[in-house]
Amino acid sequence: MLGCKPAPMPSDPSIKPHVDKGALLPVPSSFQRLIGQLLYLTNTRSYISFVVQQLNQFVSSSRELHMQQAL
Repeated sequence: MLGCKPAPMPSDPSIKPHVDKGALLPVPSSFQRLIGQLLYLTNTRSYISFVVQQLNQFVSSSRELHMQQAL
């Protein structure tokens, strides 16, 4: 993640997360950890709170599409 560039928007509005689309993550704990860190960041960066809240709904059944959107 060191070579990543900042995005102009926190999320692509054309991508709608779904419960049943895409493959399940083999190790969901990495997604859960990332969402936890992003939830902590919403205290100081309120512009990401909507996106993080949307992705937080899929912590129990995280898929590859959810991970891509979180990253």
